[in-house]
Amino acid sequence: MDTIEFNNKKLMQNILHELSNGNDNLLLDSMAEEMNWIWMGSGSLSKIFKGKDQILGDLWSAVRKTLNPPYKVIANNFIAEGDYVTVEAIGQNSTPDGKLYNNKYCWVCRIQDGKIFELKEYMDTDLVVKTFSWNKSQFVNAKFLVEFEIAKVIFHYHNETSLTFTIIEKHGVLCDETETVAINLTEVGPNIFLVSWQEKSKTTLSQIQDFNTGTIYSNWTTPNGELITRKGTISIIPKE
Repeated sequence: MDTIEFNNKKLMQNILHELSNGNDNLLLDSMAEEMNWIWMGSGSLSKIFKGKDQILGDLWSAVRKTLNPPYKVIANNFIAEGDYVTVEAIGQNSTPDGKLYNNKYCWVCRIQDGKIFELKEYMDTDLVVKTFSWNKSQFVNAKFLVEFEIAKVIFHYHNETSLTFTIIEKHGVLCDETETVAINLTEVGPNIFLVSWQEKSKTTLSQIQDFNTGTIYSNWTTPNGELITRKGTISIIPKE
């Protein structure tokens, strides 16, 4: 094994050692700004995260929202050749609603000058779908934290036709504004739902809640016809 192969293999061994202890700092620090993280395959989960900003903003933020911390991956094999290191590993994780998520991975990493420029990820996509797929029945008695730039809100779904929202913070100031509303809940895509309701003020609201990315898109229409649009995040609150 030449020096480049040795150094590349050692880098990935160090990264996976840290991940086995729930520490992702070395992985994130070792990402090149131009890095691509590729979910391999031809199905709906196949995707390319282009650049470190998108990897952190879309992929890694979703990992942190959908799995209980710390996120752990345990490696059992490393193969190095030239600029490439292949890692076989298994996760040791769980979701906020108590499901085990121990996916099996193969990472094919292209490394140059101590930085990862490409990571091709092969995984059990069937397990992903079974673990993270939402259906309408799962909303029953579920609670979510919704965060916008100007407010934080807790959604408590009583069932598929009713929820209570509680504004707990507005413009950085704690508050406690609660209202229960009748809702229309429609699945518009895998793990993506459209929710709409009318409030006591006659303001109508429609939301796209995307659980694939933990993103929420809200549109308010006030009684005088003003349209207000906000983008935020949504994450499940673990059941006690």
